[in-house]
Amino acid sequence: MANKPKDVSEFEFKDLLKYWDSEKFKEMSERNTKNRKKWMNPHTAGKTSFAVIRNNLKKEKESPDELSAKELFLATRSRKPGRVYKDSNEDTISKIAEMEKMQSRQNED
Repeated sequence: MANKPKDVSEFEFKDLLKYWDSEKFKEMSERNTKNRKKWMNPHTAGKTSFAVIRNNLKKEKESPDELSAKELFLATRSRKPGRVYKDSNEDTISKIAEMEKMQSRQNED
């Protein structure tokens, strides 16, 4: 109760504390934590939908060609310089490098 937010009533906060202390909640939280750790290439788009990102990229793009999966992947997985992240993005970087190799091979053919 010492850390009760000002915009939550005492009654509601007590109910929340009971819920957070329940076995059902603890099991769900543990399961969600394990599942989140399985993500290989999480996006960094936040609340912005991929549709909005796709539309913005189309507007910025000079050619009328359709966006490639690689372009959308890069736009939704880019990390902001100087920001500290909890997880490494080595797998994402290797996937981007792999996509670039594949694209360069296609351009050669």
